[in-house]
Amino acid sequence: YIRVSSRQQAEEGLSLNHQISKITKYADENELDLLDIYEDAGVSGFTDNKIIEYSNNNGNGVSLKRKGMIQLLNTIKKSKTDFILVTKTDRLGRNKDERYFLRGLCEKHKVRIIYIDQPGLNGDPDDPTEVLMAGIFGVIDEFYSMNLGLEVRKVLEDKARKGQYTGGKVPIGYKLKEIPKGDGDKVEKI
Repeated sequence: YIRVSSRQQAEEGLSLNHQISKITKYADENELDLLDIYEDAGVSGFTDNKIIEYSNNNGNGVSLKRKGMIQLLNTIKKSKTDFILVTKTDRLGRNKDERYFLRGLCEKHKVRIIYIDQPGLNGDPDDPTEVLMAGIFGVIDEFYSMNLGLEVRKVLEDKARKGQYTGGKVPIGYKLKEIPKGDGDKVEKI
C-alpha cells in the first residue's frame, strides 16, 4: 500500500515511486509474491471530504476516506493475502480509529503488516513490544498531522490578516495575474 498526502506529491510522483521501489525490492529480497499495489495519491491519511463507509461482518466499521485503502481492506477481508508491505506506519494513515480497525481486521484474517523503514515492526500481534511500538508510532503520526494542521492554520490566518493571498480559489470579482519574472519590484500595495 502506498500513499502521499498532497496533490503536488501525487503529481510529481517522487514519493510514490520511492515507495513502490522499496516495496518491490523488499518483496524480491524476501521472496514474497507482490500481488498488487494499492495507491492513494494526494489523499490525506487524516482527513478528507470523500468518506466511504466500510464495515466488517460484525457490524463494526469506520468512515474511510481512501479508495486504495478500501481495496486493500477488501483484499484482506477475502483472505487473499498474508502480508501488507508499507514503508512506514504513517502511510497507512494517521487516524487512530482507522488504524485500529485495520489492525483488528488483519489480526482476524491473520495478515501481517510489515513496515519496511521501521525494522522490528512486522505485524506480529503476539509480540507485546511490537504492539506497544506500533501504537506509539501511530500516536506520533496522528500528533504530527494534527500539529501540522494547527501550524498551517496559524500561517494562513496571519497571511489573511496582512491581506496576502492564502491560496485556494480566487474570490468572485478578482483575477489572478501572473507577474513576469524580474518585474516584482513594480508591484505596489493598493
